[in-house]
Amino acid sequence: MLNYFSFILFTAYIAMSNLGDDSELTILVNLDEDAKGVVQMLIFDREDGFPEVHENAVSKNTAKVENGKAIFNFENLPQGTYAVAAFHDGDADGKNEKNTSWYS
Repeated sequence: MLNYFSFILFTAYIAMSNLGDDSELTILVNLDEDAKGVVQMLIFDREDGFPEVHENAVSKNTAKVENGKAIFNFENLPQGTYAVAAFHDGDADGKNEKNTSWYS
């Protein structure tokens, strides 16, 4: 089977100034209904390392794709502005293989 990994990238600026000291964030990622595998998500509080340097993320998580959706819950995030990167790993092998035609 061809190893399938598509790259999903988006930024979300989440202002949490009215939510107390620490907050919970829930993110829903919608994919094609027949999508399989997992989605890996990284939350960054600074530009350095965004979008792919896992070590620079303030939080990270992996969610199984079910019915074309992956749901993420992040807890205890300090108030602030964040950037979010999500990577769909269609065969759940943990390898970051990009479709090079996106970069040409």
